[in-house]
Amino acid sequence: MRHLVYLGNANCQPCRDYKERVIDPLIESYPDAIEVHARYDARFAQANALIPVTKVPTIIVEHNGKEEFRFSAMIDEEQLEAIITHEGEVLTLEDVIA
Repeated sequence: MRHLVYLGNANCQPCRDYKERVIDPLIESYPDAIEVHARYDARFAQANALIPVTKVPTIIVEHNGKEEFRFSAMIDEEQLEAIITHEGEVLTLEDVIA
């Protein structure tokens, strides 16, 4: 199972809408698989130090405790669920949205 880190901005209406429409329902199904950071905090700063976060929302996909990839796109709930539940060793965004 993959772990998602959602980086957003509480002052961004599209971010809030996306979180409510897509992220929150996934948290209900996969509560241990998603972290939400709607404000700049220590986790946001850690991600930003590795690769600058230039757009929100940004979603970081982690596998076995390491960042696998990240993206700044509002993909649908089914695609995010496919990321979370992917059992293979390697996954790319292209695998999900193809």
